[in-house]
Amino acid sequence: MKKLIINPEYGMAGDMFVAALLSLGAPQSRVLDVMKSAAAPLGKVIISVENEKRENIPGIHLNLSLDEGLHGMEVTRAYEHLKKICVQKGIKGKYRDFVLNALTILGQAEDKAHMERQMGPHHSHHHPHLHEAQDIIIDLAGAACGMQELGIPLSSIICLSPISVGGGTITFSHGTLDVPAPATACIIKGFSMPITPGPVEKELFTPTGAAILAALEPEFVDREKFKGTIPGTGLSTGTGFGSMRFQSMNKGPNALFIYL
Repeated sequence: MKKLIINPEYGMAGDMFVAALLSLGAPQSRVLDVMKSAAAPLGKVIISVENEKRENIPGIHLNLSLDEGLHGMEVTRAYEHLKKICVQKGIKGKYRDFVLNALTILGQAEDKAHMERQMGPHHSHHHPHLHEAQDIIIDLAGAACGMQELGIPLSSIICLSPISVGGGTITFSHGTLDVPAPATACIIKGFSMPITPGPVEKELFTPTGAAILAALEPEFVDREKFKGTIPGTGLSTGTGFGSMRFQSMNKGPNALFIYL
């Protein structure tokens, strides 16, 4: 049986996970078609696949150029849109359920984080809302398609731990907040994810990455137990690069490694 091993030693983001699936062999034309179809009703998007080598490690970086006109979307609308895309593009069964669950997890985390930040009765009729909805829906659609195309079983996934979350602060629509972001922190706590700060003062574990990992329900295994076997005989490797460049980081690039 195939078994997916996820190694977020340098964090995990939605686009990095999709890029790693492409690097692992998921068909680019099919995955990009699904991602572009998911993006089309939400605004203009340009998605390109860039083959790169960082620190002599080959991998893929997904470059997304998004229309800034769409800043957010209610969770219920995002859920129905993603569900419709799954039907239209043939994302079926367990893969459809996985990605819709990931969106639900993220929506609940965003809502909880929002409510914890707000004060006053005027928020009593708040509707759950996703920020950066374009990015989220595109990444989730690509993740579901890539997993399905590779035929990866969803019942035997391993995540090497601890997960590196980074550090410092992040600035977005709600201001400047500590890393991990509030929604990420909610998911980490809710799913008892083993984490570690660093190794850089940047956001390495994003809300979408956390939601994907939570929905996959992996077995968390100490990374040290896999030393000497990754990469090893019988393992295919996929590397998804993030957008950050770590000038002072000697341990490795801003990358998510997955093994099959």
